Amino acid sequence: MSAPTIDFNPFADEVIENPYPGLAMLRESAPVYEVESLGMRIISRYDDVVAALRDTESFSSSIIDASFAGDYTPVPGSAGNNMMAKDPPEHQRLRRLVSRAFTAKSVAAMRDDISAFVGAAIARVRDEPEWDFVEEIGKALPVNIFFKMLGVEPDMYGQARKWSDQLMAASRYTVGRQIPTPEEDAYTRQAMKDYGNYLEYLVGLRRKDSGEDLVSGLVQAADQGEKLTHLEVLTMIHLLIGAGTESTQKLISNTLLAFLNHPDQYRMLREDRSLVPNAIQEVLRFDGPAVFMARITTRDVEMAGTVIPAQSPCLISFASANHDESKFPDPTRFDITRDTSGLVAFGHGLHRCLGAPLATLEGTVVLEHLLDNFTGFEWDPSRVVRDDSFFIRGLNHLPVTPILA
Repeated sequence: MSAPTIDFNPFADEVIENPYPGLAMLRESAPVYEVESLGMRIISRYDDVVAALRDTESFSSSIIDASFAGDYTPVPGSAGNNMMAKDPPEHQRLRRLVSRAFTAKSVAAMRDDISAFVGAAIARVRDEPEWDFVEEIGKALPVNIFFKMLGVEPDMYGQARKWSDQLMAASRYTVGRQIPTPEEDAYTRQAMKDYGNYLEYLVGLRRKDSGEDLVSGLVQAADQGEKLTHLEVLTMIHLLIGAGTESTQKLISNTLLAFLNHPDQYRMLREDRSLVPNAIQEVLRFDGPAVFMARITTRDVEMAGTVIPAQSPCLISFASANHDESKFPDPTRFDITRDTSGLVAFGHGLHRCLGAPLATLEGTVVLEHLLDNFTGFEWDPSRVVRDDSFFIRGLNHLPVTPILA
């Protein structure tokens, strides 16, 4: 019997809808798979994914800006200056400046704010016959919590969210999934110009009137002798807004979707709340936000019997690693009691996501409130609207009819 012909395109609609069958085929037959039409390679097995993430000398992060920012950045000149696109030692220098805001103690102190927001949101819609979980909680919660951390003025939350959403939408243009119309191009460029102007305004405001927020901390660091340029301050804020909201939004929406598709697991959770922390970890493994992370090789690298040439763009698949049968038996089964240790939903090593504890806490608090208020939900899968990004996985709309507890 001849080997199966593999044709895997991460931009294909069917892959965005459900990447897991195709990724399983790659793990089995082509663990380092070259997508010739895109000029990149996909790394899919768990051990190889972890090895690539650990080896920052061979797999550089410098490609990240080139892949996703393009001309639609709100901060001109920011390409290569963001923390995600830096390799050691520059990465550690920038990371250190914001890491204090994401310590276990700092994140735990946000629980009351998170719980208050979720409680108020549920109280507002609890008795409605139908409401959109993504709009009311999934998107709104991370934005409000993170903008408060940054020091964004409350009356700007709505507009700042629109800018952040538009930037994520524009990523489809920069990676070639969509070609913008002239109208879309003009609208996006103006939106990003307005976004950049607001970031300049916010930095200037915090320079005059400093507080305890993240932007104030960055401004103070730059003004007090840290090697942090004005461009780096703006770039860091821009990165934090995108990274601090988008993946958390997707985690929250994916959490409810997983339980809608597996009501037995929701019932189990209602009977044993001690499983909540592991349930969030299982969501991250089973259907986490991050599908791929970009890297570029700095030298020839041998992996899975294949030589990856120097200067090869690579997509490291977190989603595939978390479904690798050698690490997680029966990976397509959603099981909130399974051992989830070793999952790579937030990356690994030096570039592990700083905001992972905050995202996990937000997902945990949302799930706790759902369990408090609802025994289940009625829903129509045909009305679920999935985000069509290839590198981050989640929903744009999830209408539900709650069954009250």
